[in-house]
Amino acid sequence: MSEIDEIVQTIGRTLLRAAREQSDEWDYVGYTFQTEDGENFYASGFLFLNGELQEFSIRTFGKDLGKLHLRQREIMRVEGDKAWTASRSALRHSDLSFKQEFEFDNPQRWHSSPATADRQFALFVGGLFDK
Repeated sequence: MSEIDEIVQTIGRTLLRAAREQSDEWDYVGYTFQTEDGENFYASGFLFLNGELQEFSIRTFGKDLGKLHLRQREIMRVEGDKAWTASRSALRHSDLSFKQEFEFDNPQRWHSSPATADRQFALFVGGLFDK
């Protein structure tokens, strides 16, 4: 197995563990990650049940997930090309399907704020999984 495959699987397993530690009932768990310099990062976790954002803390796993994402970014970078600046990762509970998406131009693409409060599900999960 390649290092990148191991990282992706570890991210998925870590999110599953985080979700199971906090709740038995959830539909999606995930993590958004932003970095511009490849060293410092901002990240947050999310957990949804029936399309509603639930109280969820990624604190226990945050540093590990951050390091995994930094290494993933480093491995994926193509010489001479711009590295991605943001990613979102999500795991669907019903079938344990795991998806990731990367952003190269707008590091704020999946950043949550009071202005996005009414569309959290679309922001974090939308478009990753077929309904």
